[in-house]
Amino acid sequence: MLFFAESEETLAQEGSGATVARRRLGRALRKLREKANIRLEQAAEEVVCSIAKISRQENGLAPMWPSDVRLLLDLYGLTDPVRRAQLEEWAVRTGTRGVRAGRWSNPEQRHRATPAGGPL
Repeated sequence: MLFFAESEETLAQEGSGATVARRRLGRALRKLREKANIRLEQAAEEVVCSIAKISRQENGLAPMWPSDVRLLLDLYGLTDPVRRAQLEEWAVRTGTRGVRAGRWSNPEQRHRATPAGGPL
């Protein structure tokens, strides 16, 4: 069952690629953020990113990491496991494949940034 889609017909028209997943996920997250009365600044602080990045993601212009989606869902107070799983699946479909590449391969490392040129 899809919780965030406008209709089954809309889903059929949109398709199932990464762009569609980004748009669906972005719309759903914006609705949840607004319902929770959370500002973009608060969301960006939670994910440790810029306000612009959150805005791009909500507008379907950038992929999202499943770990970031989980942080936002916690912040927005979404506890329904079925809805959370659906949104996390959409995050995987945005093109990130659920794994951070390069420096942030472990999401916990974001909070332990090293000086430029230092060991990772």
